[in-house]
Amino acid sequence: MARIAGEPVTRAEFEAYLESFPDKGGASALHPDPVSRTVRADRLAEYIERRLFLREAGKQGIRISDEDLAARIGALFSSAPSGANGPGGGQSELEAALAARGMPLEEWKRRVREDMLIERLIARAGAGGADIAEEQMREYFSAHPDLFRRPEQFTVRQIVVADQSLADKMVRRVKEGASFELLAREHSIGPEAAAGGLMGTFSRGDLPSAFEEAILPLKPRQTSGVVKTEFGYHVFKLDGRIPGGMPRFADVRQQVRDLAAAEKREAAFQKWKKNLLESAHVEILDPSLRP
Repeated sequence: MARIAGEPVTRAEFEAYLESFPDKGGASALHPDPVSRTVRADRLAEYIERRLFLREAGKQGIRISDEDLAARIGALFSSAPSGANGPGGGQSELEAALAARGMPLEEWKRRVREDMLIERLIARAGAGGADIAEEQMREYFSAHPDLFRRPEQFTVRQIVVADQSLADKMVRRVKEGASFELLAREHSIGPEAAAGGLMGTFSRGDLPSAFEEAILPLKPRQTSGVVKTEFGYHVFKLDGRIPGGMPRFADVRQQVRDLAAAEKREAAFQKWKKNLLESAHVEILDPSLRP
């Protein structure tokens, strides 16, 4: 189907790649309609790129030890959904899932090792972008204001009870001078009752619209009327507002550095990848899969 620096890419190995990853255009991509041909062309480009990366990792002497591979597999097990083998599932669940995709366990482990090789290669290729000068950080900050501009925020408390009459009573008690926080501790059925009803600090759009319609018109330390929802009858208190706007550079300097460095690493990697692909002498022999 293709050649990479003279090395063949056979139809059998490409089809095996597709069928092992049905979510990447496997079984459905076997049908010769125009959409699936596009999918197959994309997956072939992906497969060629993967082969090139692994070839380059070998040239650069990048290796994955058995200990590192075991650690990665252990982490994948622990992050999997719970199953018959306890939290994180286990090997039997994994083997069953792989069998459904037609992939033996050892083949999956080989793919995991390859993924780790590619990750290390990419990290090395982008390493040149890690150093960011102060002037570059300030330029990035000025050029990307939307990444750092903060929306107005508000801090809010609530009392939520099961019936209207008690909610009305809470509103009256607060107006008479009772402590909202104490009433929340004594009467609220909400999860934040023990904290005096403190829900937290939010931006516009974070809370349900029914809540915000009652909260946003309030001034600091004001209390809302009763708001009915499926959870009960709510009374809100606005503790305060935090103005939005652009922060000072000094206050977000580390965030600026991280974002600017990530962008520079990505640019360095993309340049390296472009050079690698251009020097690889890739030939697509199947006319239907050419870009």
